[in-house]
Amino acid sequence: MDLLLFLSLRLIAMKGVVMGGLSFFGQGLSTVDITPSDLRRSADELNRLVGEDFTNGGSMDFALLEDTDEYVKYFAQQLRVIKILLSWCHKIGNDAGNQTGIIIDFLKRFSYTLECLRMKYVHNNQHRLRVDLTESGFPNFIEPDNLRIDLLQRDERLASLPGSDRLKKSALEYMFSHLAEAEDILAILGERSYFSMLTEDKLFLPFTAGELAILKSDNPKARYYSFAWACFDFATNRPYLYLMHFAYDNDCEPLEERGQNWKEFRHIITNVGSRAPQLGILALDIDDRLANVHPKAVRRISLGPLYSKFLCNNPSATADKWQEAWCRIMTEFSRKEDDFVLLLTEEEVISERQEVYGRPLRRKVREIFKINELSMECLNRQVSAVKHYCVLPHCLLQQAVNDPQLCELGFAGFKCVTFNGEDSINGR
Repeated sequence: MDLLLFLSLRLIAMKGVVMGGLSFFGQGLSTVDITPSDLRRSADELNRLVGEDFTNGGSMDFALLEDTDEYVKYFAQQLRVIKILLSWCHKIGNDAGNQTGIIIDFLKRFSYTLECLRMKYVHNNQHRLRVDLTESGFPNFIEPDNLRIDLLQRDERLASLPGSDRLKKSALEYMFSHLAEAEDILAILGERSYFSMLTEDKLFLPFTAGELAILKSDNPKARYYSFAWACFDFATNRPYLYLMHFAYDNDCEPLEERGQNWKEFRHIITNVGSRAPQLGILALDIDDRLANVHPKAVRRISLGPLYSKFLCNNPSATADKWQEAWCRIMTEFSRKEDDFVLLLTEEEVISERQEVYGRPLRRKVREIFKINELSMECLNRQVSAVKHYCVLPHCLLQQAVNDPQLCELGFAGFKCVTFNGEDSINGR
């Protein structure tokens, strides 16, 4: 994973890549003019370097899917995971308030993104999908990042490809003439279908903004909002969902007017929220960089790691004890070939008070966040509270509860959510 991070940052530095027209590292606007072609060349260079590292036995720890059968199985399982998570969310209903609707929206985006990746790779003979084996089970960060770049050149690429009706006709003619599939034509048709599917408001990108909501308040000095976003973290190759409740100075331009203050807010949240540091550090960073924004509660849900038979058959060179335990249990007791175990973590950091620093004319209001020092895990994560969940087949639950290795790892502290053979959630 360290090499991937190094290569990513090196290419960004070499090419001066900007995200959304804004500097990736700094707070100010970038003056470098980057085109979609520049981004595509940077992505191709990164793909080449990563591919060489994998071929030469480097430190990358991911699997490359080999053929159509593996693609079909892998994406079917990924989509099954999201389907079961959505079923769980619908079963929870309004018990979790508006958070459930936010999670459902991002999960649907993630499912659609997986469909796009499936379409991109199923008939692509030149590039193969990378699957992270270390702490994820999901596609490597390179995949959604390349998708973001493909989105920028969508119209240009579609204009250069033959029409779908013409491609379908050519494929049928080839099949009747040669009694074989027209693989090259199908690859072009798949590429056209892939680019046609790319719609920004349906995709789960490296950073995906949610909705700004106005909250009721009796405080005459401040407005209250909630804002949700998601990211696909490049360090862990996992999706993260965020929800922030915050106060906003009443003497400033309202964010819902989408003026300069809104642009600054979006820029900082995009910059800070495109990765997954310790949640307390992220909350402090937002509080420090946005003078008029006062985070009151920030909640984060991380999806993963995801363990499955597919990943067990492609063991990680750096497999940890969790992976070893779940692979052993699934290999022995799973009833379906595409069974999986998904771990989720919910963290929250809450402001307990405000303090004012500086001189009267240059004062700075800072949030003081409550860190639960009675919990070593909360202290390490810099959060007020943390909960762990495990989504798994019901047939594995008894084995997991009684497994000495999982007990030693602290599995007893997880809330288990089980599903049956029809993928229905058991209980609540």
